[in-house]
Amino acid sequence: MYTGGMGPGGPKKSLAAIVFGKNDKDGSGAIDSGELSALCYEMGYHLDAEQVKAALLLIDKDSNGVITLDEFEKWWKEGGEKRWRVQLDDAGVKALNMAVTHFQYFDKDQGGTISTEEFRDLYSNLCENGIIKKEDPRTRSASASFRGFDVNEDGAITLSEYIDWMHEAGYF
Repeated sequence: MYTGGMGPGGPKKSLAAIVFGKNDKDGSGAIDSGELSALCYEMGYHLDAEQVKAALLLIDKDSNGVITLDEFEKWWKEGGEKRWRVQLDDAGVKALNMAVTHFQYFDKDQGGTISTEEFRDLYSNLCENGIIKKEDPRTRSASASFRGFDVNEDGAITLSEYIDWMHEAGYF
């Protein structure tokens, strides 16, 4: 059993923390796109540059361009094939890029989040394009939909929350 070099009875590292540490080649405390590419390849999933960019968007929950240990552990705990949903096909990468562009268009103040005011226009657009179904009680109104997107309940929708919702809705 690995004990993180602490000896018997010392703190034990999770497998995710061990994999993270091994792949944080520069010791920055975060995994960047190059390190993520190498990690995926080592695990048997070769990702091209666009797929790495997409994977980073899916795992990087605070949208700062790198993966922290906390973000990595959450992703790692998804387990199995669900974890490897980061390996999108060309259509998935295209849809993800379109979702990012869509988010940025409706982020009128370019603050990195969609406010409740900005969401009204986004909601209308999603309804017009058939992505949101008004028949579904969870998306019947803009306010109900906003609550569905705003997972951390901070009153704003981050790019990561938007991407996660779109992915779960089967958009990509």
